[in-house]
Amino acid sequence: MSYDLYFWSYIDEGTYRPGKEEEFAQHCVALAEGSPRKEIALLPVEQMKAKVAEALEAAPDWTHDEGPFWLKGGAGVIEVYVSEFYARLSLRGAWDGDDPNRLNDVMKPFACPLFDPQTGERFAL
Repeated sequence: MSYDLYFWSYIDEGTYRPGKEEEFAQHCVALAEGSPRKEIALLPVEQMKAKVAEALEAAPDWTHDEGPFWLKGGAGVIEVYVSEFYARLSLRGAWDGDDPNRLNDVMKPFACPLFDPQTGERFAL
């Protein structure tokens, strides 16, 4: 099973409150295709990668493999992708509900609410 989590921040986050799911889905697609919108804020890439690594190192069963990949007991994988406009965390294989929650918590200090493309919902911080 694969599950993607997307995170980004708007320059004026207050204008993009939950409830604009169609807009959020369009922005997610544009970001994934490498076409950021002017209202998207720049992200501190290295800081975000470091915080994700710190959270996964502290989590039970997760170990860093190579590059963007983290393994969970040989049965689960998280791929961490962070660009200057968005972060995508892809969970594959065996993972549990604490894993996405842990990653969501990492992104909150960066003012990057979770967008879940599987449900089309963008959550409040």
